Amino acid sequence: MNNSKDIKKLKGKVALVTGASRGIGSDITEALIETGVYVIGTATTKEGAERISSKMGANGRGIELDVSIQESVDEVFNDINGNEGSPSIIINNAGITKDSILMKMKPDDWDEVISTNLSGIYRICKLGIRAMIKSRYGRIVNIASIIGHIGNPGQTNYAAAKAGIIGFSKSLAREVATRNITVNVVSPGFFYGIYLVITRKLHSSDSPLLTLLFTGVVGAVLASFFVPFVWRYRYGFR
Repeated sequence: MNNSKDIKKLKGKVALVTGASRGIGSDITEALIETGVYVIGTATTKEGAERISSKMGANGRGIELDVSIQESVDEVFNDINGNEGSPSIIINNAGITKDSILMKMKPDDWDEVISTNLSGIYRICKLGIRAMIKSRYGRIVNIASIIGHIGNPGQTNYAAAKAGIIGFSKSLAREVATRNITVNVVSPGFFYGIYLVITRKLHSSDSPLLTLLFTGVVGAVLASFFVPFVWRYRYGFR
């Protein structure tokens, strides 16, 4: 994919990746760096942000962010705008789980998941699209989940948030399409989440299947930059 003309066009652009300290977010930052993008990855703690910075070196930096708090989002955008300039690529990956069957789910567990997983994307996109509209260029990818499509017992809060991301993204895509801004959704499935750590340990030569799952999710994110409208990529097993 790095040899394609489209991917080469990403070189020098600034990307913001939320939830970049581990898992899918960490893998996405690595893939973006390989294309020449300068990446700002977020973590919920100062220590996490420092680890991201040390990992990226001159190719990016980490920054502390809590997407559930508007003031935190404001501070991060002020920081980026004053240093690297407004990001033209945004990957909304930050998310949490607070699993429980509905009868036992505490109101706080519902509110925290919705505020982080769904409202967090609203906060990031609302600030992010301002500069994109001005420059008439932007690429937004929101990470949802197959749970948002099919549901899962014990995850009514998580499923509601992820399904909401899909509807939000479709609507926002229609709002900003004429400004050369694309908004897409990638929905990883169960398999990727379960085997992520195993994939890291085994590497490609030991486990082609697990590496395929890893490559599929990250590849979907990169490929969606060049899709003009919402593209939902579902990768997993029912």
